[in-house]
Amino acid sequence: AVTPVVPAPVPAPGTVVVTADVGSVSLGWAPPATDGGFPVDRYVVYLSTDGGVSWSWATRVDAPATAASIGGLAGGVEVLLKVRAYNGVVWGSFSEPVAVTPVVPAPVPAPGTVV
Repeated sequence: AVTPVVPAPVPAPGTVVVTADVGSVSLGWAPPATDGGFPVDRYVVYLSTDGGVSWSWATRVDAPATAASIGGLAGGVEVLLKVRAYNGVVWGSFSEPVAVTPVVPAPVPAPGTVV
């Protein structure tokens, strides 16, 4: 008889580091300490614009990459981001949420204005 392999829990990815830009954010993270017995296949980044009350899928990143950029964000409005890994069998735990505020675009000078 074949004994099925039961996946172990996958821990959260390492600390998420974020950088704000105009209307967007870039983030990077370390892979989880273990993969639960199966290679990590992808990561999903989740975003909250209401202080963590609700979360939505922001982007998917195929492993082994551990970085993403998310655009189309309102400048000056804080967002929370968190990441989790998937090993093809089970979802890992979420990283700790990280707050970041995208940069507000600089005003465009009126025509004829010397900058």
